[in-house]
Amino acid sequence: MAQEELDCVLFVGDYIYEYGMTPNRTRQHNSPTCTTLDDYRARYALYKSDPDLQIGHAACPWIVTWDDHEVANDYARDRSESDRGAGFLARREAAYRAYWEHQPLRRAQMPSNGQMQLYRRYQWGQTADLHMLDARQYRDYHVCTPHDQGGSRTIFDKSCPERLISSGSLLGAKQEAWLDEGVLGSTAAFNIVGQQSIMAQMRMASRGAPASQPEEAFWNDSWDGYPVARKRALSTWGAKKNVVTVGGDVHATYISDLHADFEDASSPVLATEIVGTSISSPSWPQVVADRVARANPHMKFAKSDLRGYTLLEMDTKQLVAHARVIDNARVRERVVSTAASFRVEPSRPGAQKI
Repeated sequence: MAQEELDCVLFVGDYIYEYGMTPNRTRQHNSPTCTTLDDYRARYALYKSDPDLQIGHAACPWIVTWDDHEVANDYARDRSESDRGAGFLARREAAYRAYWEHQPLRRAQMPSNGQMQLYRRYQWGQTADLHMLDARQYRDYHVCTPHDQGGSRTIFDKSCPERLISSGSLLGAKQEAWLDEGVLGSTAAFNIVGQQSIMAQMRMASRGAPASQPEEAFWNDSWDGYPVARKRALSTWGAKKNVVTVGGDVHATYISDLHADFEDASSPVLATEIVGTSISSPSWPQVVADRVARANPHMKFAKSDLRGYTLLEMDTKQLVAHARVIDNARVRERVVSTAASFRVEPSRPGAQKI
Protein backbone atom coordinates (compact mmCIF):
# COMPACT_ATOMS: atom_id res chain seq x y z
CA MET A 1 0.00 0.00 0.00
CA ALA A 2 2.83 2.39 0.82
CA GLN A 3 4.24 1.87 -2.67
CA GLU A 4 0.92 2.98 -4.22
CA GLU A 5 1.63 6.61 -3.18
CA LEU A 6 -1.87 6.96 -1.77
CA ASP A 7 -3.46 10.25 -0.75
CA CYS A 8 -4.92 8.54 2.32
CA VAL A 9 -5.96 5.19 3.79
CA LEU A 10 -9.62 4.69 4.69
CA PHE A 11 -9.72 2.05 7.42
CA VAL A 12 -13.15 0.71 8.40
CA GLY A 13 -12.50 -1.41 11.45
CA ASP A 14 -10.89 -4.37 13.20
CA TYR A 15 -7.48 -2.71 13.45
CA ILE A 16 -6.70 -5.12 16.30
CA TYR A 17 -8.25 -8.35 17.50
CA GLU A 18 -8.94 -8.67 21.21
CA TYR A 19 -8.52 -12.46 21.27
CA GLY A 20 -5.69 -14.25 23.03
CA MET A 21 -3.21 -16.54 21.31
CA THR A 22 -4.90 -18.41 18.45
CA PRO A 23 -3.19 -21.22 16.51
CA ASN A 24 -2.47 -21.00 12.80
CA ARG A 25 -2.90 -17.23 12.45
CA THR A 26 -0.73 -15.25 10.06
CA ARG A 27 0.51 -13.16 12.99
CA GLN A 28 0.37 -14.43 16.57
CA HIS A 29 -0.75 -12.57 19.70
CA ASN A 30 1.46 -12.69 22.78
CA SER A 31 -1.06 -12.29 25.62
CA PRO A 32 -4.52 -13.43 26.76
CA THR A 33 -7.80 -11.82 25.68
CA CYS A 34 -7.89 -8.05 26.22
CA THR A 35 -10.22 -6.79 28.96
CA THR A 36 -8.38 -3.92 30.71
CA LEU A 37 -6.81 -0.64 29.61
CA ASP A 38 -3.32 -2.09 30.03
CA ASP A 39 -4.34 -5.12 27.93
CA TYR A 40 -5.61 -3.00 25.04
CA ARG A 41 -2.60 -0.66 25.19
CA ALA A 42 -0.25 -3.62 25.00
CA ARG A 43 -2.17 -5.08 22.05
CA TYR A 44 -1.85 -1.84 20.05
CA ALA A 45 1.84 -1.75 20.93
CA LEU A 46 2.21 -5.28 19.52
CA TYR A 47 0.47 -4.43 16.25
CA LYS A 48 2.33 -1.16 15.83
CA SER A 49 5.65 -2.96 16.26
CA ASP A 50 5.08 -4.44 12.79
CA PRO A 51 7.53 -2.65 10.45
CA ASP A 52 5.23 -2.82 7.41
CA LEU A 53 2.39 -1.23 9.35
CA GLN A 54 4.78 1.50 10.49
CA ILE A 55 5.69 2.18 6.86
CA GLY A 56 2.00 2.28 5.95
CA HIS A 57 1.25 4.91 8.57
CA ALA A 58 4.29 6.97 7.61
CA ALA A 59 3.35 6.97 3.92
CA CYS A 60 0.10 8.95 4.13
CA PRO A 61 -2.72 10.05 6.46
CA TRP A 62 -5.18 7.45 7.75
CA ILE A 63 -8.88 8.07 8.32
CA VAL A 64 -10.14 5.41 10.71
CA THR A 65 -13.26 4.05 12.31
CA TRP A 66 -13.72 0.97 14.45
CA ASP A 67 -15.74 -2.20 14.23
CA ASP A 68 -16.22 -4.81 16.95
CA HIS A 69 -12.77 -6.28 17.62
CA GLU A 70 -11.35 -3.03 18.90
CA VAL A 71 -13.53 -3.94 21.91
CA ALA A 72 -15.12 -7.42 21.72
CA ASN A 73 -16.48 -9.69 19.01
CA ASP A 74 -19.91 -8.72 17.64
CA TYR A 75 -20.76 -6.36 20.48
CA ALA A 76 -23.82 -4.12 20.27
CA ARG A 77 -23.97 -0.97 22.39
CA ASP A 78 -23.56 -2.27 25.99
CA ARG A 79 -23.70 -6.01 25.27
CA SER A 80 -21.05 -8.47 24.11
CA GLU A 81 -21.18 -12.22 23.56
CA SER A 82 -20.42 -12.93 27.21
CA ASP A 83 -21.04 -9.74 29.20
CA ARG A 84 -23.46 -6.84 29.41
CA GLY A 85 -24.33 -3.81 31.44
CA ALA A 86 -21.86 -2.09 33.78
CA GLY A 87 -19.25 -4.84 33.53
CA PHE A 88 -19.03 -4.65 29.78
CA LEU A 89 -19.22 -0.85 29.71
CA ALA A 90 -16.09 -0.69 31.88
CA ARG A 91 -14.29 -2.91 29.37
CA ARG A 92 -15.63 -0.82 26.48
CA GLU A 93 -14.44 2.40 28.15
CA ALA A 94 -10.93 0.97 28.47
CA ALA A 95 -10.94 -0.14 24.83
CA TYR A 96 -12.19 3.26 23.63
CA ARG A 97 -9.46 5.05 25.57
CA ALA A 98 -6.72 2.85 24.11
CA TYR A 99 -8.17 3.30 20.63
CA TRP A 100 -8.04 7.10 20.91
CA GLU A 101 -4.50 6.99 22.29
CA HIS A 102 -3.15 4.84 19.46
CA GLN A 103 -5.02 6.04 16.38
CA PRO A 104 -4.68 9.25 14.32
CA LEU A 105 -7.69 11.00 15.87
CA ARG A 106 -8.30 14.57 16.93
CA ARG A 107 -9.07 15.93 20.37
CA ALA A 108 -12.76 16.08 19.39
CA GLN A 109 -12.76 12.25 19.38
CA MET A 110 -11.32 11.98 22.91
CA PRO A 111 -13.55 9.67 25.01
CA SER A 112 -15.64 11.25 27.74
CA ASN A 113 -17.82 9.47 30.31
CA GLY A 114 -17.28 6.15 28.54
CA GLN A 115 -18.47 7.41 25.14
CA MET A 116 -16.61 8.52 22.04
CA GLN A 117 -17.76 10.75 19.17
CA LEU A 118 -16.39 8.90 16.17
CA TYR A 119 -18.78 9.60 13.29
CA ARG A 120 -17.58 12.62 11.35
CA ARG A 121 -17.35 14.13 7.87
CA TYR A 122 -14.55 15.06 5.46
CA GLN A 123 -14.75 17.04 2.21
CA TRP A 124 -12.59 16.97 -0.93
CA GLY A 125 -13.80 19.99 -2.87
CA GLN A 126 -16.35 19.02 -5.51
CA THR A 127 -15.06 15.45 -5.82
CA ALA A 128 -16.35 13.72 -2.70
CA ASP A 129 -17.84 14.09 0.74
CA LEU A 130 -16.83 11.26 3.09
CA HIS A 131 -19.18 10.32 5.92
CA MET A 132 -17.41 8.06 8.45
CA LEU A 133 -19.84 6.07 10.59
CA ASP A 134 -19.92 4.26 13.93
CA ALA A 135 -22.03 1.12 13.67
CA ARG A 136 -21.25 -0.30 17.13
CA GLN A 137 -21.71 2.25 19.89
CA TYR A 138 -25.37 3.10 19.22
CA ARG A 139 -26.79 0.03 17.48
CA ASP A 140 -29.84 -1.80 18.76
CA TYR A 141 -29.34 -5.36 19.94
CA HIS A 142 -29.17 -8.14 17.37
CA VAL A 143 -32.60 -9.34 16.32
CA CYS A 144 -33.43 -12.92 17.36
CA THR A 145 -30.43 -13.22 19.66
CA PRO A 146 -31.73 -14.31 23.08
CA HIS A 147 -31.92 -11.45 25.59
CA ASP A 148 -29.77 -13.32 28.10
CA GLN A 149 -27.06 -13.74 25.47
CA GLY A 150 -25.21 -11.50 23.03
CA GLY A 151 -23.33 -11.61 19.77
CA SER A 152 -24.45 -12.50 16.27
CA ARG A 153 -26.39 -15.40 14.78
CA THR A 154 -27.22 -16.80 11.37
CA ILE A 155 -31.00 -16.56 11.37
CA PHE A 156 -33.86 -17.82 9.23
CA ASP A 157 -36.92 -15.73 8.42
CA LYS A 158 -39.17 -18.73 9.04
CA SER A 159 -38.09 -18.77 12.68
CA CYS A 160 -37.35 -15.04 12.96
CA PRO A 161 -40.07 -13.11 11.10
CA GLU A 162 -39.31 -10.02 13.18
CA ARG A 163 -36.12 -9.49 11.17
CA LEU A 164 -38.18 -8.06 8.34
CA ILE A 165 -40.26 -5.71 10.46
CA SER A 166 -37.96 -4.62 13.28
CA SER A 167 -37.35 -0.87 13.27
CA GLY A 168 -34.04 -1.36 15.08
CA SER A 169 -31.16 0.86 14.03
CA LEU A 170 -27.56 0.02 13.24
CA LEU A 171 -26.52 3.64 13.72
CA GLY A 172 -28.95 5.09 16.25
CA ALA A 173 -31.52 7.77 15.46
CA LYS A 174 -29.17 10.74 15.95
CA GLN A 175 -26.47 9.37 13.65
CA GLU A 176 -29.06 8.34 11.05
CA ALA A 177 -30.39 11.92 10.95
CA TRP A 178 -26.84 13.31 10.76
CA LEU A 179 -26.04 11.03 7.80
CA ASP A 180 -29.25 11.87 5.94
CA GLU A 181 -28.62 15.59 6.38
CA GLY A 182 -25.04 15.29 5.14
CA VAL A 183 -25.88 13.22 2.08
CA LEU A 184 -28.85 15.33 1.02
CA GLY A 185 -26.93 18.57 1.57
CA SER A 186 -23.83 17.47 -0.34
CA THR A 187 -22.91 19.17 -3.63
CA ALA A 188 -19.95 16.86 -4.36
CA ALA A 189 -19.83 14.42 -7.26
CA PHE A 190 -19.77 11.47 -4.85
CA ASN A 191 -20.98 10.74 -1.34
CA ILE A 192 -18.67 8.12 0.17
CA VAL A 193 -20.09 6.36 3.24
CA GLY A 194 -17.37 4.68 5.29
CA GLN A 195 -18.99 2.01 7.46
CA GLN A 196 -17.96 -1.23 9.06
CA SER A 197 -19.91 -4.09 7.56
CA ILE A 198 -21.58 -5.25 4.35
CA MET A 199 -24.76 -3.44 3.40
CA ALA A 200 -25.89 -5.56 0.46
CA GLN A 201 -28.22 -8.42 1.22
CA MET A 202 -26.23 -11.63 1.64
CA ARG A 203 -28.48 -14.62 1.36
CA MET A 204 -26.54 -17.62 2.58
CA ALA A 205 -26.44 -20.45 0.02
CA SER A 206 -26.85 -23.97 1.30
CA ARG A 207 -23.80 -26.16 0.87
CA GLY A 208 -24.31 -28.43 -2.09
CA ALA A 209 -27.71 -26.98 -2.97
CA PRO A 210 -28.49 -25.73 -6.47
CA ALA A 211 -27.93 -22.00 -6.90
CA SER A 212 -31.65 -21.65 -7.58
CA GLN A 213 -32.49 -22.97 -4.10
CA PRO A 214 -30.59 -20.89 -1.53
CA GLU A 215 -31.46 -21.14 2.12
CA GLU A 216 -33.40 -18.28 3.70
CA ALA A 217 -30.49 -17.59 6.04
CA PHE A 218 -29.06 -14.19 6.97
CA TRP A 219 -26.34 -12.96 9.31
CA ASN A 220 -27.80 -10.60 11.90
CA ASP A 221 -24.58 -8.66 12.64
CA SER A 222 -24.54 -6.99 9.21
CA TRP A 223 -27.19 -4.75 7.67
CA ASP A 224 -29.16 -7.96 6.99
CA GLY A 225 -30.02 -7.89 10.69
CA TYR A 226 -31.44 -4.38 10.24
CA PRO A 227 -33.21 -4.44 6.84
CA VAL A 228 -35.75 -1.75 7.77
CA ALA A 229 -32.92 0.61 8.72
CA ARG A 230 -31.17 -0.28 5.46
CA LYS A 231 -34.31 0.57 3.52
CA ARG A 232 -34.52 3.93 5.31
CA ALA A 233 -30.96 4.78 4.32
CA LEU A 234 -31.29 3.63 0.72
CA SER A 235 -34.53 5.57 0.29
CA THR A 236 -32.65 8.75 1.20
CA TRP A 237 -29.63 7.94 -0.92
CA GLY A 238 -31.75 7.19 -3.97
CA ALA A 239 -32.53 10.89 -4.26
CA LYS A 240 -28.82 11.67 -4.80
CA LYS A 241 -27.85 8.70 -7.01
CA ASN A 242 -24.16 9.16 -6.11
CA VAL A 243 -23.65 7.25 -2.86
CA VAL A 244 -20.86 4.67 -2.68
CA THR A 245 -20.54 2.71 0.56
CA VAL A 246 -17.14 1.40 1.58
CA GLY A 247 -17.32 -1.54 3.98
CA GLY A 248 -15.33 -4.37 5.50
CA ASP A 249 -15.65 -6.93 8.32
CA VAL A 250 -16.34 -10.02 6.21
CA HIS A 251 -12.73 -10.73 5.12
CA ALA A 252 -13.63 -10.74 1.43
CA THR A 253 -14.04 -8.35 -1.49
CA TYR A 254 -17.62 -7.77 -2.64
CA ILE A 255 -18.73 -5.26 -5.27
CA SER A 256 -22.51 -4.90 -5.26
CA ASP A 257 -25.43 -2.87 -6.57
CA LEU A 258 -27.72 -1.75 -3.75
CA HIS A 259 -31.31 -2.22 -4.95
CA ALA A 260 -34.52 -0.76 -3.62
CA ASP A 261 -35.69 -4.38 -3.30
CA PHE A 262 -33.03 -7.09 -3.19
CA GLU A 263 -35.65 -9.71 -4.00
CA ASP A 264 -36.46 -7.94 -7.29
CA ALA A 265 -33.46 -7.63 -9.61
CA SER A 266 -35.42 -5.20 -11.78
CA SER A 267 -35.95 -2.74 -8.93
CA PRO A 268 -33.97 0.53 -9.08
CA VAL A 269 -30.32 0.55 -8.11
CA LEU A 270 -30.04 3.27 -5.47
CA ALA A 271 -26.35 3.09 -4.52
CA THR A 272 -23.12 1.14 -4.98
CA GLU A 273 -21.16 -0.88 -2.43
CA ILE A 274 -17.45 -1.68 -2.28
CA VAL A 275 -16.42 -4.08 0.49
CA GLY A 276 -12.70 -4.54 0.92
CA THR A 277 -11.03 -7.71 2.12
CA SER A 278 -8.73 -8.19 5.11
CA ILE A 279 -5.01 -7.53 5.19
CA SER A 280 -4.06 -10.78 6.94
CA SER A 281 -7.14 -12.30 8.64
CA PRO A 282 -8.34 -15.53 6.98
CA SER A 283 -11.68 -16.02 5.25
CA TRP A 284 -13.80 -18.83 3.89
CA PRO A 285 -12.85 -20.78 0.72
CA GLN A 286 -13.59 -19.24 -2.67
CA VAL A 287 -16.16 -21.96 -3.45
CA VAL A 288 -18.29 -20.55 -0.60
CA ALA A 289 -17.97 -16.99 -1.90
CA ASP A 290 -18.97 -18.26 -5.34
CA ARG A 291 -22.13 -19.84 -3.90
CA VAL A 292 -22.97 -16.62 -2.07
CA ALA A 293 -22.56 -14.61 -5.28
CA ARG A 294 -24.83 -16.98 -7.18
CA ALA A 295 -27.48 -16.63 -4.47
CA ASN A 296 -27.22 -12.82 -4.56
CA PRO A 297 -27.31 -11.61 -8.19
CA HIS A 298 -26.81 -7.97 -7.12
CA MET A 299 -23.21 -8.96 -6.23
CA LYS A 300 -21.02 -8.21 -9.24
CA PHE A 301 -17.82 -9.62 -7.72
CA ALA A 302 -16.92 -11.87 -4.78
CA LYS A 303 -13.37 -12.82 -3.82
CA SER A 304 -12.58 -14.44 -0.46
CA ASP A 305 -9.46 -16.57 -0.96
CA LEU A 306 -6.86 -13.79 -1.32
CA ARG A 307 -5.90 -11.05 1.13
CA GLY A 308 -5.37 -7.47 0.11
CA TYR A 309 -7.05 -4.07 -0.07
CA THR A 310 -9.09 -1.95 -2.47
CA LEU A 311 -7.58 0.99 -4.29
CA LEU A 312 -9.98 3.84 -5.13
CA GLU A 313 -9.27 6.48 -7.76
CA MET A 314 -11.78 9.26 -8.20
CA ASP A 315 -12.47 12.63 -9.71
CA THR A 316 -15.70 14.45 -10.49
CA LYS A 317 -16.39 12.19 -13.50
CA GLN A 318 -15.86 8.69 -12.12
CA LEU A 319 -14.76 6.48 -9.26
CA VAL A 320 -12.69 3.41 -10.12
CA ALA A 321 -12.16 0.59 -7.62
CA HIS A 322 -9.31 -1.91 -8.05
CA ALA A 323 -9.34 -5.09 -5.94
CA ARG A 324 -5.65 -5.45 -5.08
CA VAL A 325 -4.52 -8.88 -3.82
CA ILE A 326 -1.47 -10.96 -2.93
CA ASP A 327 -1.11 -14.71 -3.36
CA ASN A 328 0.00 -15.58 0.17
CA ALA A 329 -0.35 -13.41 3.27
CA ARG A 330 2.10 -15.63 5.19
CA VAL A 331 4.99 -14.71 2.88
CA ARG A 332 6.49 -11.22 3.02
CA GLU A 333 6.41 -10.21 -0.61
CA ARG A 334 5.95 -7.14 -2.76
CA VAL A 335 4.07 -8.61 -5.74
CA VAL A 336 0.55 -7.22 -5.81
CA SER A 337 -1.98 -7.87 -8.59
CA THR A 338 -5.43 -6.56 -9.49
CA ALA A 339 -8.15 -9.20 -9.33
CA ALA A 340 -10.84 -6.94 -10.86
CA SER A 341 -11.68 -3.29 -11.49
CA PHE A 342 -15.06 -1.54 -11.50
CA ARG A 343 -16.23 1.94 -12.42
CA VAL A 344 -18.97 4.05 -10.82
CA GLU A 345 -20.25 7.27 -12.39
CA PRO A 346 -22.00 10.18 -10.65
CA SER A 347 -25.78 10.09 -10.97
CA ARG A 348 -25.58 6.51 -12.27
CA PRO A 349 -25.58 4.16 -9.28
CA GLY A 350 -24.23 0.68 -9.86
CA ALA A 351 -20.84 -0.89 -10.57
CA GLN A 352 -19.61 -1.40 -14.14
CA LYS A 353 -16.82 -3.91 -14.63
CA ILE A 354 -13.84 -2.60 -16.57
